[in-house]
Amino acid sequence: MSKKGRSAEKKKQKKQNAKEEDDVKNKKKEDDGSKLKRKEQELRARRLKVTPRQFLGHLFLLGIAFGVILLGMYLQQPIVWAPGTKGGLRGELPIDTMEQAHAFADMSITEADKLWDEPSSNWRTIYDNQQPLSVECRSVTQGPYELSSVLVARAKGAIRASSADQVYEFLSSPEGLSLILNAMGQSNNRTYQTIETIPEWREGASTEIAEITLPGLGPILSDRHLVVQTSRIPEDRILVTKSVLHKSRPGASSFYKRNVESSSSNSVRAVTSFAIKVNEETTLKNGQDVVEIRFISYVNLFLTEGIMSYISCQWLFPSVFQKLQERFEGQQ
Repeated sequence: MSKKGRSAEKKKQKKQNAKEEDDVKNKKKEDDGSKLKRKEQELRARRLKVTPRQFLGHLFLLGIAFGVILLGMYLQQPIVWAPGTKGGLRGELPIDTMEQAHAFADMSITEADKLWDEPSSNWRTIYDNQQPLSVECRSVTQGPYELSSVLVARAKGAIRASSADQVYEFLSSPEGLSLILNAMGQSNNRTYQTIETIPEWREGASTEIAEITLPGLGPILSDRHLVVQTSRIPEDRILVTKSVLHKSRPGASSFYKRNVESSSSNSVRAVTSFAIKVNEETTLKNGQDVVEIRFISYVNLFLTEGIMSYISCQWLFPSVFQKLQERFEGQQ
């Protein structure tokens, strides 16, 4: 073979080798691509595949979410407990003079008596058992509190006790207030501070302005405080506590729409209308002495409206009467 022929043969061989190398590289790329694609498919399949453990975890989270929804519905249920009921409830008023304090005390007593005397047709029975204890609730459709759907409650029950005066004295004492607040679920860190004692109201009676502070839950729930006027008539065994405004405690609840001096406190101003009446003791046919007690309760601590209505209409009074019975057990 000539020199020229050998050169052409070498070039041809070189091209053939280059082509084979390209084929090998391309095949390797295809293989790598196929492997990568298979890995992606396997990874996707793993992601889509749910193990029994994962399934149970998802089911547990779904159960929690469903439970939260049911709890919310249950706590809001009191809003529809008293359809068709109506009536008013007086809100906060400024107490700047002795005359205003006397007038507010008189109004508070009159309002409580009217609430107890309202026909049952305007109330819905929420709790009724053989204790005996009955609790009724109605809506507030007049006055500043109509802006809220929190219900007002009234209760009537009896405990075994021989002295109505002793029962009243206990309920109107700091120890009695503590029993009631404990029944509401309030902690022992609360405070009750008398701001002003109002003189010359009624003979043998008393009325005072006080502040009740209820601790919150740290960053979750702010402290609550109430500025109230508490009026007591021992002769009639009646006590009424209602929210008021007082110059020593600037601010008001969100229900009060007139201009007032702003409060520097971060505590939320809550409101209440609460009343107690202890009737004369009676003797049953079996010779047992009992004392009948009546309550009115409207409490708005600005939690959810369902929770507040649930406290007054369902939770509070069964606990109060149980604790009272334990307190007077054996004192007949």
